Amino acid sequence: MELLQLLLGYPKEFEGDEDSTELEVSTDSSDIYRKSSIPTPYDVTIRINSLVALSTSGWEIVLGNSASEIQSNSSIPKDNRGVIVAVLGSYNRGKSFLLNELCGLNLPSGNLIHTEGISITAGRKQAENIVFIDTAGTDTAIQKDKLDDRKATEALIREIVLHLCSFIIIVVNRLRATDQSYIQQ
Repeated sequence: MELLQLLLGYPKEFEGDEDSTELEVSTDSSDIYRKSSIPTPYDVTIRINSLVALSTSGWEIVLGNSASEIQSNSSIPKDNRGVIVAVLGSYNRGKSFLLNELCGLNLPSGNLIHTEGISITAGRKQAENIVFIDTAGTDTAIQKDKLDDRKATEALIREIVLHLCSFIIIVVNRLRATDQSYIQQ
């Protein structure tokens, strides 16, 4: 929950059933969380699909079922808590597959599966002091009228991830201009 609070910028109180693990941030003045209907295999997913959506419908923040099983490490000194590793790259390059192989996770991957926004999972047995951030792929096909929103959304995701992480893994097939911009940052 600490990482979620860090991403949101302030602590929150949750409303609803204590067993509920799927939450959505509301943009209305009451500023509450609502239940979401679509589950996630990650510990936390922030469904940042459009920058425009933030001002209209907001972004869903969904807690996965395994998030409740992770022990809170709030008693561990900050400098001993581990690292955050982000995986960036273009659409359909194997970012989630790489996380599965590196960490022994079982995240969905493949041509028909798409990671949404910023998807976060804590390392398990082999990497318990590592938090992994999987990101939506860049350079997906999009309608021309939504191109500016997509570019801005991808830039925001990249900036958030670069600000939070200790290490970055850039997954490439052939090196492209977008990949080079990640490397330069």
